[in-house]
Amino acid sequence: MDTTELPLNLFSDGTRRIKHFREDNVDWFSSLPDSLVVHIFSFLKMEEIIRTSILSRRFRYLYLSVPYLDFDSEELSAKLGDQYCMRTYLDDFMSQRNENRMLRFRLRWLCFEPQSDENRIVAWLCNVLHCGVQELDIEISIGRQGTFILPAMSSFSCGYLEVLKLNLHGGHLVLPSSVFLSLRILSMKSVRIFHDSFGDWISSSCQRLETLNLENVTGIVKLHVTHSFLEHLLISQRSGNLLNRIDVSCESLKTLSIKWFFQLHKTRSLNISAPNLQKFKWMGNIVSHYSLKNIICLQDTMLFLVPPQPGVMDMESFKVVDLLHTIKHARVLELNCWLIEALSRQDCLPPSLYDLQDLVMDISCLKDSIIPALASILKKSPHIKHLTIRGCGRLGLVIPGNVAAGKFGMIFWENEHFTNLRELRTVEMELRGGKNERAFLLHLIRQGKVLEKITIHTRVTHLWLTATDQFLQGVKWASPSLQICFVESQSGQDLLNE
Repeated sequence: MDTTELPLNLFSDGTRRIKHFREDNVDWFSSLPDSLVVHIFSFLKMEEIIRTSILSRRFRYLYLSVPYLDFDSEELSAKLGDQYCMRTYLDDFMSQRNENRMLRFRLRWLCFEPQSDENRIVAWLCNVLHCGVQELDIEISIGRQGTFILPAMSSFSCGYLEVLKLNLHGGHLVLPSSVFLSLRILSMKSVRIFHDSFGDWISSSCQRLETLNLENVTGIVKLHVTHSFLEHLLISQRSGNLLNRIDVSCESLKTLSIKWFFQLHKTRSLNISAPNLQKFKWMGNIVSHYSLKNIICLQDTMLFLVPPQPGVMDMESFKVVDLLHTIKHARVLELNCWLIEALSRQDCLPPSLYDLQDLVMDISCLKDSIIPALASILKKSPHIKHLTIRGCGRLGLVIPGNVAAGKFGMIFWENEHFTNLRELRTVEMELRGGKNERAFLLHLIRQGKVLEKITIHTRVTHLWLTATDQFLQGVKWASPSLQICFVESQSGQDLLNE
């Protein structure tokens, strides 16, 4: 392209700008090769591709070759008019596309005529599968009474499919008999499956699966996941479902996240066998029976368990110390308030946490019912390097805590004869003004020979500033090189808005 550079022009604001102009009026975009135009189209939204396609016959042909398609019925209906025009347009688009290669197909569809729309969607899916699609992301609002049947596909049709995501907003899914030879990632959300052999279907139809995400998949009473190649598993279930048993047996599993909340009106059990599991998160209600076997490679564990409803289950039957024994090799451990209190209440010593380096406790404050268990855990953790005590759990809910006078002062900690804090480097905790908290911090400073930094979250008021200043003066002598930072705590509303 021939351009002529004009001299620098000095504008009134003192800036200098260089002007360029073109001597000809050539349409340079039209001269681009087809492959580059298709690549540019792949970054556009569907309505933008549609508008561009009407500019020329060449574009009308090329837009049928775009490898990334994103259909959203709400957005497209605003551009194309009523629902009928939109369905007709997509029918024509799919029929004209033929078998041009497709990498990703994303569909967001609100069914106004369930039976007619479901048949159309199945036809569209058959088309994109014949185009060798690699990623299929389907979200369909068919209602809780609706049923969606995945089309039966040959090994050739689904041989390229690597990622499959389904969200039916509570609708019923009928599983296909097809075998997904290349499927690596499967995600299901808000789907009802009335089939207890769902786990068997995963094993037989998705033999190369590496990641499985199940969020609010209802209708299953017993979920059995047995797989040789599965590495990442997420199971998230809320109250109101029939699920009462989860069995996981996966020799290659590396990360497992279970969020299981339910109404405690029947026996529930959780059984896990994963010899290569490295990261484990368990959130929800405690179950009447659990078994964690062959967990010998665990590195990161987060346990946030909620006490059962009074009268439904004996809380003392859930032995926290047994649970800690199964995850005793973890390097990172996070516990919530109820587990720590239960450990104190059951008057059991925790196992030796020899590999533990990072300990996080989600508690409201250092009240008397927590201190004995906290002391026991620290005693059993000779190599702990980072300690965090906070009042807001992973559930995103602010845990209220009242400032108590506290009966565990310096005499208690001195009598504990701590020798396991010599590797402690950082401490982060909330300070609410109780005697337990200040005595605990002072003890950490005295015993932490290599302690580098303490971050204290507190509320900034006149009384707090005075108490903070007094506290600083009392600990400066213990470790002159120690860095102590005070941070204003967020309000509960700020935490919920994050």
